[in-house]
Amino acid sequence: MVLLILAGISISMLAGQNGILDKAGEAKQSTEEASIKEQVELLATEYITNYYTGSATGASNIAEYVATNLNGKKVGVYDIGVSGKKVTISNQSGEKVLAGKIKDGGMVDWSKSWEYATEDGKTIITDGTTKLKIGDYVAYDPANGATKTKVTSLATDTGWHNDQVFEVTSLSKTSGASWRVLGVDEETGEILLVLADSFVGPTEGGATNTTYGTTYYYLKGQDGYKNGISELNKICSLYGQGKYATGARSITADDVNKITGFNPTSYSEYGTEYTYSREGTSTLNYSTSAGGSGSNTVETFNYFDEKTKTWKSFGSTETGSVKLTNTSYYYNIAYQAGLDDVSKEVILGNPQEGSDYYFTNTGAPMRYWLGSSYVDTYSNNAYFGLCHVNDHEVYSRAGSQVYNSNGGIYAHCYGVRPVVSLQSDINLEYNSTKEEWEFSK
Repeated sequence: MVLLILAGISISMLAGQNGILDKAGEAKQSTEEASIKEQVELLATEYITNYYTGSATGASNIAEYVATNLNGKKVGVYDIGVSGKKVTISNQSGEKVLAGKIKDGGMVDWSKSWEYATEDGKTIITDGTTKLKIGDYVAYDPANGATKTKVTSLATDTGWHNDQVFEVTSLSKTSGASWRVLGVDEETGEILLVLADSFVGPTEGGATNTTYGTTYYYLKGQDGYKNGISELNKICSLYGQGKYATGARSITADDVNKITGFNPTSYSEYGTEYTYSREGTSTLNYSTSAGGSGSNTVETFNYFDEKTKTWKSFGSTETGSVKLTNTSYYYNIAYQAGLDDVSKEVILGNPQEGSDYYFTNTGAPMRYWLGSSYVDTYSNNAYFGLCHVNDHEVYSRAGSQVYNSNGGIYAHCYGVRPVVSLQSDINLEYNSTKEEWEFSK
């Protein structure tokens, strides 16, 4: 048997698994990736310089300026694409070869990121190696590493007559709380987790349902509308302190609609613009972008100005006009075509045996706030409120409002569902015994 030797190296050493040829190929790929990264970073540095020397225009911050300028550029034969803060480098065939994200300072972070993909007709999220399904359980504990133990939502911010206190231990691992994969933040490439099968309520100051032993969080009136989203996010941030978390926010209507596939623009009134004007001391005229018009006797007309984030009064002697866009809608989640049971559980909790309704693990109806506001406009008034999930429905229209333009004040109470972001460079390993993903670095 003749053995070919090249400078003392056998063919088996050259071609074998992890052999010299394999390592040479890996080294070449690594060198090429390093070169691409360097060139992209040089471009980013140039745009950062432009931004600070005053030659940059049309961008609210440096990250946005760098993203806008990098998008569509080339590095040799490779194309640079930017969506939000996510940077994708593609070859001539359109295949992704590198991905990163633009940091607040304008530079590109090339650490691992997660993205949506499709497998067997279903949406998954992946880092290119590990694959997670929407609804998978993850071993997250918000109390593990938390430095802040309580958050108080003040009565002066919510419109409710009590301060409402939330505690991080309410959702600790020892409390029995669990977390499921909601999706991925497409701007940062981070995994999103949602509190599974339940919601959280205040330990002090809320509304207790003695039948189910659950507590709900109140929002009321002008303050409840103005501060509702920021208060929900502040509360949820308490549960984003766990190991390897980057923060937390409230679940939103967009989160739910993405899973259900519902498009709010399909709702008949959504997007209709109402223009209100005064005639005389008590007449309110209206016209709509859908062609409607008329007048009503209306003396009080208060509205929230989104530009200034303040409440204003369009009094009986005012001149000019006020424009409000209708953003109300509702739909039954259970009736959404193609929605599987796992997706229903992510939104609504586990089904109670023998019932068509979906419930929390305590048996209480799944009722919780969404960190999204709405305006429901009519010919003589407008309702202002926050969206919520109530049993089977996503609801954001009159009937769940916290304020009415004629001065009406309303209070509603629902649970809070945090959405946690995990660092993108974590390693995940599935524990088949516990049926959940465990993570480390």
